Amino acid sequence: MMEPELTIVHVRPRTEMERLRDVAYDAEDSDLVSIPSDNISLGSLATPVPKSFTWGCENNGANSMLEPFCVKPPHEDIDTPRKRENSRRERLKRTAGRIRSAMNLHVENEDGSARLQQNDILSPVSQCSVSGSEDDLSARKVQDAVNKLLFPEEYPPSENTKKTMSIIKKSVSMISEGTESHLELILGLVFDEMKKNPRNELIQDRGCLILTRISRDSKHTQGAIVAKGGVPLIVRAMTTHTRSSNVQSRAISALLCLTTDRTARTQIIDHRGTELISWAMREFSSIPLLLKNGATCLCNLSFGCGESKRRIGRIGGIHVVVNAMNKFPQDADLQARCCLALRNLACGLRANQWIAGRSQSMEAILRSMERMHADVNIQYQGCIALANICADEWENRMRAAELGVVPIALKILRKNLQNGPMCEHALTLLRNISIQNDHNQVSIGEHDGIELVLSCIKVHRFNKKVVEKGCGTLRYLLFAKANRDRFLESNGIDSLVRIMRDGAEHVSVSEAVIYTVGNATCDNIDSKRAVGRNGGITAIVQIMANHLDSAEIQEHGCRALRNVADADELNLRLLTECGAIDTVLVAMMGYSDNGSIQEQGCAMLYNMTALEEGWRQARELEAVAVVTRSRCMHLDKSMVRIQADALLKRLKTNPNACAACPKKKVSMIDSGQKLGMRVLSGKRSRCDSKGHNTPRQEDAPPTRKLLQLLGSSSN
Repeated sequence: MMEPELTIVHVRPRTEMERLRDVAYDAEDSDLVSIPSDNISLGSLATPVPKSFTWGCENNGANSMLEPFCVKPPHEDIDTPRKRENSRRERLKRTAGRIRSAMNLHVENEDGSARLQQNDILSPVSQCSVSGSEDDLSARKVQDAVNKLLFPEEYPPSENTKKTMSIIKKSVSMISEGTESHLELILGLVFDEMKKNPRNELIQDRGCLILTRISRDSKHTQGAIVAKGGVPLIVRAMTTHTRSSNVQSRAISALLCLTTDRTARTQIIDHRGTELISWAMREFSSIPLLLKNGATCLCNLSFGCGESKRRIGRIGGIHVVVNAMNKFPQDADLQARCCLALRNLACGLRANQWIAGRSQSMEAILRSMERMHADVNIQYQGCIALANICADEWENRMRAAELGVVPIALKILRKNLQNGPMCEHALTLLRNISIQNDHNQVSIGEHDGIELVLSCIKVHRFNKKVVEKGCGTLRYLLFAKANRDRFLESNGIDSLVRIMRDGAEHVSVSEAVIYTVGNATCDNIDSKRAVGRNGGITAIVQIMANHLDSAEIQEHGCRALRNVADADELNLRLLTECGAIDTVLVAMMGYSDNGSIQEQGCAMLYNMTALEEGWRQARELEAVAVVTRSRCMHLDKSMVRIQADALLKRLKTNPNACAACPKKKVSMIDSGQKLGMRVLSGKRSRCDSKGHNTPRQEDAPPTRKLLQLLGSSSN
């Protein structure tokens, strides 16, 4: 299923040495490590960490679940291993020598460097050009570089070998007619050798490595690899060489570079790539780089694909991610990537949330957040992962209370009060663990959570996401009576009125704040009066008039107006003067098939007609016809019928009888005792209908005045 920032992570510009290091290439390095996390774009598609720190996207729903974009593969640092055994080196030398001898591809120049024999077949580019031309020489150079990488002549690699990757990367770095031909040549050479030598570990290793290097930063190259059948070859290499950690690591890196492409993700899933990646992470759990790239692969493969999420959950992918976190608890980059994987896998799929809760994923995330409390990235990703894990699973919310998630989330919120995105997702976490959990609601209130959320909203008053998440959090926290009292003491009503005035044009903000007003004014006469005295009634009516096309805003607005009308004579007069009756009748006419709007509208009008002026306005607008129509259309809904019957009875009585006691609370409609219901949004206990089902009557015709009002409101 949140802008000034103090602790934001900014991108450090790369030095010239780092740029040259990325171009360099170690032909026999299998222990590649990633650049530190402040240079890695977690949660972005193909760009570095943005200064606005806006990662991921959110699914709309009752709770908040956040899912990132595909993660960009990390740049690999070149660090030649010096501790490799001599037997390994000699074996690679002998293997490479046998391959060169068998294929007769290379001879040596005087300086010892490799060159093609004169009778070698030229590339397609060379055959189509004049012998000795620039294109011919360039194609030969690329072909020679690819062959040198596939068949290294010495180990450890020399400087000449390291420079060959620079030739290949430059040949495909720009999309043009020449580089298109070079790309076809490179892919053709690599794919042919991988097909001819499926059991040769060295060639499969080198082939996957070349594909990784040329596709990392190029969407065009990724698409070409997928189109020419690169995914099945990489998967076959993993299947054939199950005991080779080098091939498994290289193949996972190659797949990771392709997972930013939608077609590639589909092919990897279809060829059972998720099973192979999970198996490799379980078998080679002592290799940090393999675990990092494997977790990131699972993160990207589960992006926007429910079937992939279910498959990864069934095969134990969540368990291997948690085991990776426990295996290397001090590796910040690994911890962040595993949090990203859990974030995606738990998003929108309750089965995976259930598995994650029982795999001790919450414990692993909390340990990482506590251990690396100064790492903004881990705090950020951990909040989102915990929020998604607790989004739909009630037991995980209970587990969150036992593990102490509340004080940790509040500590993060307090520490990063000026950081908009961090506040957004910390509020989301507080919101999700508060849904239908009285213990967490009270616990957050006791830890000064109400005051902290209000402070966050005030600091980010014009940040739509933070305000929306803050109001959503308050909405659930205010289910607790003690929290409603704390909210009033903290001057929360004034903050809500300011939000309604500032964010009236945003649908999501308006819906969240009106929902919160409705809960804040439940059974609290002082809060109801505060809404009227601070101009909240006018703000609610204005929002409802501005968003006539939003059924949610109309429903929540009717509920909020219903509550504030049950206060005193001043609120009733304010409601009458600002056109609240007109607005509610328009909502009932516009959404005649929505039972919730009809129920709340009838209850609000019942409260309004306790005042003579309100009774007169309702009669003039022919509310009787509207309510009669509503009752006829919802005979199967007992609450609508009860509210409508009570309102019709009052509208037909002498108004002086109602005006005599304007301060008296509404009888059975708002007391809730006889109906057994609560006014709080989202927590209504439904009453069984005692009436018999009767044939549906024809809808009452809309009144002339209301039709005119609807026409003028829509303009």
